[in-house]
Amino acid sequence: MDLVGLSILLIFLAVIISASLEKTDKVVAAITGGIAVYLILSIIEGLSFEEVTHFIDFRVLLTIFGFMIIVEASKESGIFHFISIRAIKLSRGDPIFLFIILCIMTAILAMFITAMAAIIIIGTLTITISRVLKIDPTPLLLAEAIIVDVGGMLFPFSSIPNIIIAQEAELSVSFFFFNTLPFVLMSLMFSTWFLLRELRMKIGYVDPLRRMLVLEVNEWIFIPDVKIFQKSAVLFISIIIALIVIPQTYLVAIIGALLFLVISGLKVEDVIKGIDWGTLIFFSGIYIIVGAMEHKGLLREAGIFLGKISMGNPILGSLMILWVVGLLSSIVDNVAIAIAFIPIIRAMAEIAGLGPLIEIFWLALILGTNLGGNILPYGAPTTILAMGIGHRYGRSFEPREFVKIGSRWGIYNLALATGYLMLRLITSILIELVGLLLLTVIITLAITLLALVIIEKKIGLKAFYRLLKKRYIELKSRIRKLLTHCRKTRTSPY
Repeated sequence: MDLVGLSILLIFLAVIISASLEKTDKVVAAITGGIAVYLILSIIEGLSFEEVTHFIDFRVLLTIFGFMIIVEASKESGIFHFISIRAIKLSRGDPIFLFIILCIMTAILAMFITAMAAIIIIGTLTITISRVLKIDPTPLLLAEAIIVDVGGMLFPFSSIPNIIIAQEAELSVSFFFFNTLPFVLMSLMFSTWFLLRELRMKIGYVDPLRRMLVLEVNEWIFIPDVKIFQKSAVLFISIIIALIVIPQTYLVAIIGALLFLVISGLKVEDVIKGIDWGTLIFFSGIYIIVGAMEHKGLLREAGIFLGKISMGNPILGSLMILWVVGLLSSIVDNVAIAIAFIPIIRAMAEIAGLGPLIEIFWLALILGTNLGGNILPYGAPTTILAMGIGHRYGRSFEPREFVKIGSRWGIYNLALATGYLMLRLITSILIELVGLLLLTVIITLAITLLALVIIEKKIGLKAFYRLLKKRYIELKSRIRKLLTHCRKTRTSPY
């Protein structure tokens, strides 16, 4: 590592530490670091301004920018108030049930329109609901800031780290779906239970009279123009479908934003005022710094080092990526970690000679960036956005409060991901050795044999057979009675 590389690394660490400890505004820290890196590269190495700006992935920035416009432009349609009242009615005004509904809604929405867009929409929705019911939105916002990243793992367009990883590693929608869906379902059930247990006492109480009045409210009174509402709803659904079908997420976001501006009839300058420019500037600065580190070969060196430590073992290598990325994502923005670790993983795979098994490394990176970002409050952009939404309306959770819950949630989920990765890798190796069909037959036989052993120990196979025979006779008798009743009904003159 030469002096220039060392200087860039120190700038990177200074920016991350100062932003994480809240010593300096994260936007100021990132843009200052980006400018410092540009000056070093332009003066010492002669890089032009255009060459340095090539480090920024404008596709990601356009995606975020587009969804921010979509949310701002759709507010006037009344769609948030409409969904809020529907959610309250579904929960019957019960805060606990409402908490569960919002957690599930957050995760599902994040799957289809990116975690950042989901937290903007659900956060705004939560503030509206809390005002209607007169409850504290803080525990709801905190839970949503965490669980949004569970849904954000499912598709390549579900979160900013996924967008970056999918584009750089050329991973398809099917790769994400089949590799992450089992873990997403496990994590969603665990996370909902864990967050409810931790935040139950803070959710609050709804006055019975207010609950009754809200349940009687017609949600359509919040819609100023039915035609604009219908157009907005159709456009929302169309954007979700387009995200699934079209791989260029940034194009969908920008075109969707332009269509929402046309539908809403709002002035562009009014919509632009609601954009979180600070977040976009922060990402730009981080991209420049990390791009400079890659330009100097620092990330490749790190990958080679980790590859040598793992000694070509895919299990050890994938677990190292999961935990190193997960823990680093807690103190460094997970977008920056995703950007930084892509060349590192390529170098590790090259050293280990993995071939197709490199997919397990990409899966570890996906899980690590999405889960680790919630250990500390500044690890994930979604948490920063959730706090920003709360502060805008005067009710937000504090970083210390987030750490108490997010740190334990992150460690528990990384442990769960460890078991899932090992099972997934062992399955991949077995498929390579014996083939998918034979492995399916072996697993089916093993499960059948295990079930028979359990039945024998519990009630005995003969007793189980007699029970099945009895149930079969009862079912056959009911079907005969049903058929007889149907015939009588058809032949009846009345």
